Amino acid sequence: MLVQVNFLGEASGCYSGGMQSQSSQSNKARRRKEGLPAITPEAICDAAISLTKEKGLEGWSMRDLAAELDAYVRVIYYHVGDRDAVTSLVIERVLSEVAIPSAASGWRAWFDDLLRGLRDVMRRYPGVAKRFALVGPGGHAARAIAETGISLLREAGFGELSVPAFSLLLEQTCQFVAQEDDRDALPSLRKSAASEYAACACVPGGMGDLSKSVAHATTSESSLRRYYDDSFDFFLRTVLDGLEVRLSNMRG
Repeated sequence: MLVQVNFLGEASGCYSGGMQSQSSQSNKARRRKEGLPAITPEAICDAAISLTKEKGLEGWSMRDLAAELDAYVRVIYYHVGDRDAVTSLVIERVLSEVAIPSAASGWRAWFDDLLRGLRDVMRRYPGVAKRFALVGPGGHAARAIAETGISLLREAGFGELSVPAFSLLLEQTCQFVAQEDDRDALPSLRKSAASEYAACACVPGGMGDLSKSVAHATTSESSLRRYYDDSFDFFLRTVLDGLEVRLSNMRG
């Protein structure tokens, strides 16, 4: 049986022949004999999550995942499916770690808390934010976020703009995190750019002011983290401010 697990954790599949079944039974017997845990969709997701933390979502292959599990690649296909199916499980697991705030605080406070938490979680799994921004999440965890978020926007009075506003907030937050991930993956280039900015810090006007800001932000890893945090805070407050103004104008 070739089993694939969708975003909701539901299994579907079709028979792929007796040879596959016999191979699966042989592998199960080998693992029992060697005292290894059984291969399950959850175990595959656990291993993929571990690799994603270490190498980023796009930094590992199905062979890497099989090696992490001490199993054959075909076993992963048998229990979950192809690389995209495994990736879907990883994104679903990551989203399940995001705490959904209480809706009692209103739409703005809810999104402020949610998106800060989303950023914190996604920063632990490089590459997930980019995938989320490009193709969307799917899955039960995303459904819970969407149901509450869009409902709050509708209740606030956004009407037909509720879905676009929700998408804007989620997608742009993920784009911000994806940029952080990409910057972290280019340390030497970042250092080179920081040196160029430092050299321009004495230039008068806007370029000099920008160069001073960037040069100060890149003096150490901790200062860079503060720069990212401050930049995200500015981004989030500005987008929420803009939506609040839009809502006020709609109310007339």
